[in-house]
Amino acid sequence: MSPADGSPMWVVVDADFDLQPDAVAYLAAVRGREDASVNTERTYAGQIALYLSYCAERGVDWAAPSMAQLSAFLHWLVDEPWSSGPARRRFRSRGTANAITGTVFQFLRFCSHLDDSPVPEDVAARLYEPRYLSFAPPGYDRGEDGQYAVVNVKTVRFKVAVSGYEYLTDEEAWAILDLTVHARDRLLVALLAVTGLFSRGHRPWHTSRLHV
Repeated sequence: MSPADGSPMWVVVDADFDLQPDAVAYLAAVRGREDASVNTERTYAGQIALYLSYCAERGVDWAAPSMAQLSAFLHWLVDEPWSSGPARRRFRSRGTANAITGTVFQFLRFCSHLDDSPVPEDVAARLYEPRYLSFAPPGYDRGEDGQYAVVNVKTVRFKVAVSGYEYLTDEEAWAILDLTVHARDRLLVALLAVTGLFSRGHRPWHTSRLHV
C-alpha cells in the first residue's frame, strides 16, 4: 500500500520475498501512466512474475532469452494448464498467450533503457519488427504522409483469426427478454435488440411487449 495515500501498489518478489528491482521499476512506470488503472498494474505484475518464474525454473536468463526460448515460453502458455481443479483442467487461449508475451516484451524493452540495463540492446531489438498495414482497421489514421502505416509487431506470437459475429434470431432475443427479472435488465436487453446489436431484427418489435 502506498505510504502517501494508501492506494494499492503491485510489486514482484522472489521466493525469499525480496523485491525484483527491474519488475518493480516497470510497474512503477505503468502506475505513472494516465491511462493505466490499478487492475492493469495487477495484471502486468502477474504476467511478469509468471515469466520470471518460468525462466528461473528452467535456467533461462530472463534478461537475455533467445528467440527459441521466447517461442518455447509462448507455446508453454497454451500447452500447460493454468488451472487443474477437480472438475477439469483449464488452458489459456492463444489470444491470452499473445497478451502475456506482449507484456513481457514491453517489460524487456523497458529494462533495456534502464541504467546498467540487464537486457542487451540486441535482445530488445529482436522483439519487434516493422510491419506495413496494408489493411488498416476502420477509422485508423495513417497520417498525412502515411507515417503511421508502419507499426511494430511482436516477432514471436500466434496468428489468431478474429471470429465472425453471430447474431441471435428474433425468437432467441424475445426469449432472453422474457427471462429478465429487473426493469433495468429488461431495458438493456431491449435496447440491444432494437438497435440490432445482438439481433438482426427481421421482425418489428412491438412496444406492448417492451413495457418495464
